[in-house]
Amino acid sequence: MIKKVYIKSLNELAILDEPIIEIIFDDVIAYRNFTYELESQFIYSEDNQLIDLNKKMIRINNPFVLEINNKKIIAQLYKKILKRLTDEQKSMISNIEMSIFKLLDQLLTEDEITLTYSTELNFLDILSICKVEFRKINYENYLEMLVYYLKINNEYNHTSIIISNGLLNILTEEEIKLLEVELKLLGMNVIDISVNTKENKVRKMVIDEDWCIF
Repeated sequence: MIKKVYIKSLNELAILDEPIIEIIFDDVIAYRNFTYELESQFIYSEDNQLIDLNKKMIRINNPFVLEINNKKIIAQLYKKILKRLTDEQKSMISNIEMSIFKLLDQLLTEDEITLTYSTELNFLDILSICKVEFRKINYENYLEMLVYYLKINNEYNHTSIIISNGLLNILTEEEIKLLEVELKLLGMNVIDISVNTKENKVRKMVIDEDWCIF
């Protein structure tokens, strides 16, 4: 499959033959304007067929915040679990529902004030009540957490394009190489956008790998 993105404001057609593309702005205002209008900046195609990018893309605005259990992913997870139910399991769920309604009848009829409750309870409600979700990975292993996040989005949202702001800035060279391997296996691409601020005149505290300031 040949994947391409046309970047309108740059008048540039990029073939996504490498897993990672980095766009670096030297001008802060240009970067800001580009990012503000990011949703409309790209035209995406697969094998020369235009594809709605919103159906294939996730944005990582803040690489420190990777929300694995967002509403969209959880909805897809629950649908997938629902399809696995056998007739026997559906019968078990029906019995659970009946037991809950029976318990509510017993508890609520003892109150002097008339109380009502919904008699519609389905398996999705049960999953939500029990907070069924993906396990969270310790933030200390950032690359593992990032790859886990990408795999979940790839499987449950059919995501193939990640557009990020400054993701590569918080990865080491070795981590970027490992990320490229994982992206190739998943058939995904990262377009990372950042801005070069080295020329500004504010006071800087530069910290090396030994946490020394110079």
